Amino acid sequence: MDRQATKQKYLMNLKARRKFWLEIHLWLGLALGLFLSIFGITGSILVFYPEIEELLNPGMLVVAQPLDAHAYRPLSEIFKSGSAVMPPQAKHTFATYPRNSEAAFILRYALPLASGVTEQWQVAVNPYTAEVTGKQLGVASDSILPKTLIGFVFELHYALLLDEDPDYWVVGIIGAFSVISVLTGLILWWPFTGKWLQAVTIKRKASIERLNFDLHKTFGFYSTVILIPVLFSGVYMNVPEHVVPVIECNLSLLV
Repeated sequence: MDRQATKQKYLMNLKARRKFWLEIHLWLGLALGLFLSIFGITGSILVFYPEIEELLNPGMLVVAQPLDAHAYRPLSEIFKSGSAVMPPQAKHTFATYPRNSEAAFILRYALPLASGVTEQWQVAVNPYTAEVTGKQLGVASDSILPKTLIGFVFELHYALLLDEDPDYWVVGIIGAFSVISVLTGLILWWPFTGKWLQAVTIKRKASIERLNFDLHKTFGFYSTVILIPVLFSGVYMNVPEHVVPVIECNLSLLV
C-alpha cells in the first residue's frame, strides 16, 4: 500500500513539474515564434548572399577571367584603386577576397560626412586588372533602412532594424530565451515513464491532434542537436563581450 502511494505521489509531482515547464515552453514559443521565423528566413537568405548580390549586380560584382592572365594583381594595386574612387576621409574597414575566378574583390569603406552622418560604401575591383567595376552605398547612419536588399536582410537578421544602441542586445536576449525554450521542450519530451520508442517515433493512424503533437515532439527532439549550437552561436555573435567571460569562467572551473 505504501509502495502504491509513493508511486502515485511521484506521478503527481511529475505531472505538476511537467505542467510548470509546459507553461514556460508555451509562452516562450508564443513570444518568440515570430522572431525565430524572421531569423530563420533571413538566415537562410544570407547563406547565399554572395550569389544573390552577384545576381542583382552582375556588372559590378562579376568579372571575366582573362584567357592570358590567371594571377591577381598585387593587393597594393587593388587597395589603391578602391581608395582612389572614394573621398580622402573615407576609412577602409573590411575586404572580401573573391570567392571564385569570376568574382570581384570587394572593399568596404566608412565615409564620415560634415553633417555628422557616416555612410558605409562598398567598392568592387576587378582582381585581374585592378580596375574599379563599381561602387555602392550600403547604409547611412541617419537612415534605419539599408540601401541594398542584402543589407536590409542582414540588419533584419542581426538587429531587427532597431536603433544602434539596443539592436544587438535585443536579438541576443531573444536568442538566449530561444535556447531556454528548446531546453524546456527537451524536458517535456523526456520519457520519464521509460517509453523511449514512443518518444522518438510518430504514431501511425493517429488523429490530427495526436499527429500534430507527435510531429512537434519528435522533430523538436531531433532538431535539438542543431538548434542549440545555432541559437548559441547567434547569441555569441551579437553579444560576445558577455558570452566569452561566462565560457572562460566555466572552462577555468573544469581545468
